[in-house]
Amino acid sequence: MEELENQGDELFIIDCAKGIKKVCLIENIEQLETNKIFTMHDFDLAYNLKLMKKIGLIKNVKIFAIPIKISKEEALNQLKKLIKSTLF
Repeated sequence: MEELENQGDELFIIDCAKGIKKVCLIENIEQLETNKIFTMHDFDLAYNLKLMKKIGLIKNVKIFAIPIKISKEEALNQLKKLIKSTLF
């Protein structure tokens, strides 16, 4: 979490995601699924982002989600297009 804290209050993240067929943008972190926490190993990205937002460490998050089962070439092509349309 310390690494994310040092990035400012607006985060841009590229990560893999289950259940999607093409690269997509997630801006609402409430859409992210979190599991029950039993040990420190259960603190995943979704839980950390929700916690950071709740305590005011971050304001906005944009996650460029890449399907797990996609070729590197196709992921890169889709990601380039989405980043250009989102950030520029």
